[in-house]
Order: sequence, then C-alpha cells, then structure tokens
Amino acid sequence: MLQRNTRNQEKKLLTLLHGGTVAAIIREGLIYKDISQNKDGLYTLLLMTGYLTAVKNTPAPNGRLCQLMIPNAELTHVFQSEILNRFCADSGDVSDL
Repeated sequence: MLQRNTRNQEKKLLTLLHGGTVAAIIREGLIYKDISQNKDGLYTLLLMTGYLTAVKNTPAPNGRLCQLMIPNAELTHVFQSEILNRFCADSGDVSDL
C-alpha cells in the first residue's frame, strides 16, 4: 500500500508524524484482500492494528469518519522508522522528515 505513493498520502503521513490528525473513512468490515483497493485502507489497517487512535468519529456512509492520530511517542518512533522510512525510500524523498 505504501508503494502507491501519492502527494496527498505523503502529506497525511507527515501530518501524523508531526503530531497532527488526519481524517479517513474507516470500514471495520474491510477484509485484507480489499484493503489495497480502498483509498483509506491504509488508515483502517493502522487503526485496527493499534498504530493509530481515533480521537473523534462520526457515522458516515460506508463506515465511520475518524480523526486519527499516533497515540504516543513510542509509536511515533515506530511509525517513523518502520512506515515512513519505507514510504520515503520508495518515493526517493526524505527531505520532509
């Protein structure tokens, strides 16, 4: 999923890394084989695995509209070293980190 690099996704990931929140439609019933087909599938996966926390959510068509953030400093470090480094290595741009 990180290989499908878009500028918008890069901005969202950097916002999370810098302590901000991002909005995404979370579909709890999304199955793994369909995650890569969903534009917010990455955020659904990160929320369900505990890398992100929903600080606000409201019902939305096809799921919940959530404001997501990285919940603590330890996960910020993991997020940066494991997720963003791979994302940026694929895009060739680590200047914003």
